Amino acid sequence: MNKMYKKSILILYFAVIYSGLNTISYSQSSPVSLTLQTPVESEIIDGKPSQFVIRLSANQTARIVAEQTGADVSLTSYDPAGRKMLEWGLPLGRVGSEEILVIAEEAGEYRIEVTPGNRHRNYGEFGIKLAEIRQTTEADLTKNKAAKEISFLMPEAYRLARRDTAAERRTAVEKWTEILKLSRIKEDKTAETRALNAIGSLYLDLGELQKALDIQVQVLEGWRKLNNRRLEIVAAGRIAHIWTELGEYKKAIAAYIEGKKISREINSKIEEADSIINIGASYLLLKQPGKALPYFEEALPMYVGMKVPLLEASSLNFIGRTFVALNDYGTGIGYFQKALKLSEKEGFRGEIVKNFLDLGKSYNEIGDSEQAYAYLTKAFSLAKELDNRKYLIPINYQLAVIESERGNLDKAIENLEHGLKFIEKTRGELRNKALRTSYFSTVQNFYELYTDLLIERSVKNKNPADIELAFEVSERSRSRSLVDLLQEARVDFRKNVDTKLIEKERDLADAINSKYLRRERLLNGMPKQGQIDEINTEINDLEIELERLNLQIRRENPRYANLIRSETLSTKEIQKLLDKETVLLEYKLGKKRSFLWLVTDNSIDFYELPKRDEIETKTRRFYDLIVSNKRENADERRILSKRLGETLLSKAEAKFKGKRLVIVAEGILQYLPFSALQSSDKNYLTDKNETVILPSASVLAQLRENQNAVNKNNKTIAIFADPVVDREDSRIAKKSNPELNIQNTALSQNLRDLRFDENFPRLLASRAEAGNISKFAAKEKTSLRMGFDANLEHIENADLEQYRILHFATHALLNTSRPELSGLVFSLYDKNGQPQNGFLSLSDVYNLELSSDLVVLSACQTALGKDVRGEGLIGLSRGFLYAGSKKVVASLWKVDDSATAEFMKIFYRNHLEKEMPASAALRQAKLEMKKIPRYQAPFYWSAFTLLGEWK
Repeated sequence: MNKMYKKSILILYFAVIYSGLNTISYSQSSPVSLTLQTPVESEIIDGKPSQFVIRLSANQTARIVAEQTGADVSLTSYDPAGRKMLEWGLPLGRVGSEEILVIAEEAGEYRIEVTPGNRHRNYGEFGIKLAEIRQTTEADLTKNKAAKEISFLMPEAYRLARRDTAAERRTAVEKWTEILKLSRIKEDKTAETRALNAIGSLYLDLGELQKALDIQVQVLEGWRKLNNRRLEIVAAGRIAHIWTELGEYKKAIAAYIEGKKISREINSKIEEADSIINIGASYLLLKQPGKALPYFEEALPMYVGMKVPLLEASSLNFIGRTFVALNDYGTGIGYFQKALKLSEKEGFRGEIVKNFLDLGKSYNEIGDSEQAYAYLTKAFSLAKELDNRKYLIPINYQLAVIESERGNLDKAIENLEHGLKFIEKTRGELRNKALRTSYFSTVQNFYELYTDLLIERSVKNKNPADIELAFEVSERSRSRSLVDLLQEARVDFRKNVDTKLIEKERDLADAINSKYLRRERLLNGMPKQGQIDEINTEINDLEIELERLNLQIRRENPRYANLIRSETLSTKEIQKLLDKETVLLEYKLGKKRSFLWLVTDNSIDFYELPKRDEIETKTRRFYDLIVSNKRENADERRILSKRLGETLLSKAEAKFKGKRLVIVAEGILQYLPFSALQSSDKNYLTDKNETVILPSASVLAQLRENQNAVNKNNKTIAIFADPVVDREDSRIAKKSNPELNIQNTALSQNLRDLRFDENFPRLLASRAEAGNISKFAAKEKTSLRMGFDANLEHIENADLEQYRILHFATHALLNTSRPELSGLVFSLYDKNGQPQNGFLSLSDVYNLELSSDLVVLSACQTALGKDVRGEGLIGLSRGFLYAGSKKVVASLWKVDDSATAEFMKIFYRNHLEKEMPASAALRQAKLEMKKIPRYQAPFYWSAFTLLGEWK
């Protein structure tokens, strides 16, 4: 509580005494009798309980309601003999109502004691009344039994929720779920909403953001119905926080605006200011500093007026960052200086480090490297003293930038190596996959600068070892989460390792992560040195224990240990993956310049390419021209095809003529149809080269390792095509007049996000496509599911592991904002016209168990996904690799229905009938399609790409 609030309470206290007001709390020497429907105003001072009595006949039940108007209270009932009957109280803050049933077994006087529900807030006002007296029913007895069970469970649920390990938090979820069920038996909406809130908070701590979001929406609605405006603000803030974690900043802003509105309605200045500053922070994340600035400038005087110096300093820093984002460095530096001065005065060491860092970055941007270096070294010393990894990482990066500009390459590289150790350590401690991925995307500038400086040093010193190291750093920066997933998919956790050791390892990692977060919160305030020393000792002890445990696990199951450490491959190990006929091309886009490595089984070369912006501009325009497929743009498309070929391929062309190309791209190059680029002889790349796409070379290594699993596919191909997706489909019995109800499903969410209606056109050509494909395999080894049979049940319950090839010819939905909602659409109606779930989301794909050689996604944009920096495209192709497929054929844009049917017929004729490898068959299909006059444009033949293994 800040000084202003304490002062207000003291003023109120003395005013009451001076005016001679005789409130119940002051004069109460004996319990006060409650009469039906007559409210009594009271208050708690210094934690002293207030007592009330009611007179009841045998088999009567009284309903007592306490309205909290300034105190958080707990109610306890006693029988006429003074025996405790029931204690009830929820941590609702100082607003809301508590309700208790007093059930009389005998006639007499029953006592209700009101005590503080929070020992840290042992004062405040409340109102109490006897709301109802009625004859006791079985329902009353059941409700009180539920209340007693809740009271018994709640302390343990809170204890577990506050612990550091995921296992204990999951146990807490189970406890709170039981409390939720009991609250519904008790018919207590307040208790029900409180339980939901606890469950949502636990899922948030566990990193299960979608579950947390779904539950917090229910919590917001619950508090709204209960008219608890203050807790409405808290729920809206939590929803906004989750949207921020999901990268949905506009939705976060909407939630914060709701919190601001409620805060104003209840005149809560602190919550209003918090909502305002969070709106500004969200606009900064959206890279809209002009919109952010007014919110920060509105929040600052509010915090000054309320005398909250920590948030005042934070507001000053935010304003400084906003001016820097607007390229007004002078004004920004001025605000950082003000924030620093206030933080030093108040002893906010976390804020001091932050402002040192921001001043160092800003001075370096305006060319004052001496001032920048001075502030950054101060920041480094204090952050090291505090062992604050959050700031040590960016400080090391900024020092590397300055050293590199001074020409001190070795020192700059040393700074980056220090920072990368912290990055890898932090990433290793984040066991939640989504948080790992989002964190890794924020530190890609380290890998980019490290790569650039290693190349620069290699050229300067003529040292080929740095070229190899730069390539390895490039690999370390790519698709690490996918490598983790592929490793996890085939690790047998039960083999040669005690599962208790694995559980203990996870618990220790969770505990370390929680300690770091707790320390960060401490550092942002005014901690005593003893507090920091204590938590640092706890972290150190846990890390030593974890290292010992990892050594034991490594001895028992090296593969599981590798999964946890997520080690990447060396150049030599990558070269062993390649054969004489295969060349690896790996691209790294940079701010100042980009690079291409050409790796064979016995050599490595690198080539300097233009900067990222130049490559992105050409690539984006080329993609748009191909997809639009307008005749009037054909000449521009051909010119760009040649120019991109010159930019991306020509320098290395002599070394890969006629070879199979395995391409590791990043950024917008992942959308590029490489086969449609022209080489120096004006031929398309596909005329002379097979092309295979990989997220990273390390992904290929894991796919190869996973192939050693037992192969169960003794059948050739399972085909799913022409599903019933339109309610007007002629195959549906007209008598049913179906209406598709897809509320609260992944499909409905997807349609809302993508602004589609609930109707999909029938894919007539996919029926011909499926029929043609089925002719190339023996009937007894083929499964052909079309129409109503192309449904989710046959996807999930069929033994798909039996089939070497899976072919899906249907609609696909791509959600680049929330990739987990991307998916394939199968039959949405049964034979009687009844609606059914027919959406296979990316989350569902991850749960499939496959051992297929090939999955073909004959649908729109199935090769695309959400581009996460450092991870690549997160979408359907990635999901099928995780599910167990060795390779995936997918599309880069919305493909033409009839052209796809023809393309797939040619592809399968070459792959199944002529027994060409998939990558060779795909290239041959492109060559043959180009010869068909109506399909000569790259739009028709270059959309499909092969991801994964080529063998």
